[in-house]
This record gives sequence, C-alpha cells and structure tokens, in this order.
Amino acid sequence: MRYLRMVLAAFCGTVSLTLLLVFGPGYGWSMAGHALVLVPAMIYVAYGWNGKRSFIIRIGISWLSIVLLDGVAEALQNITGLRTIVFYASIAVLLVARVLTCFLIRAVGDLKRMFPVILYQGDKSVRCLGLYDTGNLLSMPNTGEMVHIVSGKLLARLGAEDTAGLQLIPYRALGTQEGWIRVVQLDKLEIHMGREQKIYRNVRCGVAEEVLFQGKSYQVILHSGV
Repeated sequence: MRYLRMVLAAFCGTVSLTLLLVFGPGYGWSMAGHALVLVPAMIYVAYGWNGKRSFIIRIGISWLSIVLLDGVAEALQNITGLRTIVFYASIAVLLVARVLTCFLIRAVGDLKRMFPVILYQGDKSVRCLGLYDTGNLLSMPNTGEMVHIVSGKLLARLGAEDTAGLQLIPYRALGTQEGWIRVVQLDKLEIHMGREQKIYRNVRCGVAEEVLFQGKSYQVILHSGV
C-alpha cells in the first residue's frame, strides 16, 4: 500500500506539473506553484503525516531536487537549443521514472526480509508481517534471551501488556542516548520463511512506540538471531 501511494503521488505530480507548464501563467509561476502546492501534496499522499519535522525535511529535499533539475534542464537547453514543453515533460518523466525505480528496488529488498508472523498469547493470536533485522541485537540483560520489537497496538490486541512479568530493560538505538524499553513475554511466536517454519515459545517482546511502525507494512522487528 505504501509503495502504491508513492507511485500515485509521482504520477499525479508529473501530470499536474505538465498541465501547469502547458496552461499555466508562465514557467516561473508554474514552478512556484509546483514547489509550494504540488510538492507538499505529493509528499503527504506518498508518506502521510509522520510529524512536522519529517514533513519539512522531505519538502526541503524535494525543493533541492527541483533546483537541481532546473539547472540540468537549463544546461541541456543551452547544449541542444530545445525550449519546448515536450523537453520539460521528458525531463520530468525521466526523473520520476528514476525515483520510482529506486522505490521498487528498495521494496523488493524489503520484501525479501519480511515474513508472515503469528503471535500467540493465551487463546488469542494475531497475524502480521515481521521484518528480519540484522541490526536488532536486543537481548535480556541476565539471560541473553532474544528480544523482538513489536507494535504496542499489536500487543494490546493480545492483552499482553496486562499480564504479569512486564519488565524494563536498557537499550540504545543508533545515534541516541541509552533509554529503557518495556518487555513482555508471549506464549509463542511463529515465523513462516517460505517452506520453513520456525516456532519460539515464551518469547520476549519489546513494546515499541507506534511512530516506529508508522507508514510501514510490518509490525514486528525480528531479532537477528532467528
């Protein structure tokens, strides 16, 4: 769904920019409308709202790409002498095609690392997607047991946070100071890796903030040791 939104945003943005350049009041006004209206709208469609800071950063990066694209277009105009709308549209289409290709390559890479997961607690179970992350080395301080990272909403559906045995353990994410994460114990975790099925009992799961999974297709970050 996330990548479909990106494709939709890129397609609508390209069509809108082409229409602005053809029917707009001029090149300068068209590019200004693109930067101030179309770019924020495209970012919202593609990524949703992930906070003010993230939204502003993405707008800034997009504006920088517009400046670079304009510079490339101007240089190519001086070399080729082409100054038609077809030329601008072609440049825009090529840029969008490159961006979409990068998104699709990344999507395929993510799919290779994602697996169907089933979490069990008592008589309840939840199906979701789990991301295999070689960077997740979180473990219980005393026993060394693996700790998977799970969406808090997912654990709430299982009633896991209401059970006894809730613990706090220290953790450190890249580029941040040491903090604390709540850890619960689930009865069972199933990971379906193609024809292979892995089952773990009495597994430890860290309760993640929802912002970690916002806009993601997975709800579990699996430990590197699975």
